[in-house]
Amino acid sequence: MTLYEVIEGGSDTHALAEAAKAQAERMKDLACRMKEQADRTKIIAEQAIIQAKAAQTQASQSYSQTAAMNRQVALLTANQIPFLSLKDAMRSTENYGADVLVKWTDEWENSGGGKPLNLLIWDDCHDAREKQPLDFYRRQKSGIPVVIAPQH
Repeated sequence: MTLYEVIEGGSDTHALAEAAKAQAERMKDLACRMKEQADRTKIIAEQAIIQAKAAQTQASQSYSQTAAMNRQVALLTANQIPFLSLKDAMRSTENYGADVLVKWTDEWENSGGGKPLNLLIWDDCHDAREKQPLDFYRRQKSGIPVVIAPQH
């Protein structure tokens, strides 16, 4: 009986050993598949980093190009803006009996790149006898339209 139990026990031990071997093979296969998955994940992560760096470079280049375009637009716009300055104010006088009429002739210069639109210029200058303060807004629109051409 003991011999029978030893043989029967050996058979069970063999079956357990085979089952353990089969399970170890499955675990080894699973470990291999997990390593392959980890390797693929690593490759995807590396590609994502490369793409992120490329996107960052492209964004930086785009920002630089936009800044350069904005500078060009600003220069072009500045070249189209009229820039008026009083070049000279010539004074002349006329006698009217005891009174003297002082006339000022303004000479304006446009050093900008565009012509001013709807420009109205007038002067208001009182003599020493007038007590009223200067008021540039009390005048009516009158006079001869003048075009101050851009500088070329």
